[in-house]
Amino acid sequence: MKKVVIAGCCVSRDFFNYDRMKNYEVLKFMQLNPISLQNAKEEGIDILPDFHKIIWKSNFIKHCAECALKNCLITSVLAPKGEILVLDLAEERIPKTIIEFRGKQVVVAKHSFCESMFDLMGKGDYLDAHVKDIRFNAMPWDEVVLNYNNFVDKILSQYKEENIVIIEIFMSERFIDKDYNIVGYDENNSGFSQKYIADVNSYLEKCYQLLYALLPKAKKIRIPKGILTTYYHRWGGTPLHFITETYEYLIKCMDILTGISYENTCDSLYEELKMKNEMLVRIFGSRRES
Repeated sequence: MKKVVIAGCCVSRDFFNYDRMKNYEVLKFMQLNPISLQNAKEEGIDILPDFHKIIWKSNFIKHCAECALKNCLITSVLAPKGEILVLDLAEERIPKTIIEFRGKQVVVAKHSFCESMFDLMGKGDYLDAHVKDIRFNAMPWDEVVLNYNNFVDKILSQYKEENIVIIEIFMSERFIDKDYNIVGYDENNSGFSQKYIADVNSYLEKCYQLLYALLPKAKKIRIPKGILTTYYHRWGGTPLHFITETYEYLIKCMDILTGISYENTCDSLYEELKMKNEMLVRIFGSRRES
């Protein structure tokens, strides 16, 4: 059983649920901590008692939020002794908040999962905290590059480059709704406009190219652009909650890249997933027209 550590979004975690042969053991999964925020100082702000009084959605979300405030993703990723490190950059899509507190500053992803933490700023133990919201892509690019370099330098102290797998994930523009229609995301049905999705995907492309340049020997699994998402995903319909075939594709590719399977190639599976997606588009499209 290969031991895996994951830093990324829910997609990179969820496809291991399709590991029916139990080839992998996920030692750690870290979410809500974009690589672009991991500065070299690894200095965050203090965790005070009021932080622990928050009613969190789960202990996992609490841990990820605490890691964000402490700016300790790198430490968390290196703590378990994994054989394979899985990375994706989809968390770069999240708007960010600059928090200044007691002479320290940290930039964190402003995800709705952590809404109670942001409500806490300026109150109680964090009365002196000052916050400023910024767009997902508002950080100076030279600072992003510096932080990516810092992250890569640190993880290469423990992981061979060939044992790092990068999952290329972009937000989907369309989903299958509850009535089996294929519709585009918009602010009315999801809060995600097509412009926002296009802007995010453009920024993600830039970040992936940066990471590929820093890790040229890392293995890659690409999710084809345009893959549908679905209302019937276990977590609901959002631009990252893909059809089941996507997760089955990812675990098959992982098996190939880790030498567990030799029955196909990732390139062939990529084309096959595109074909299945196109079949769904045609099926549901013709159904709607009839």
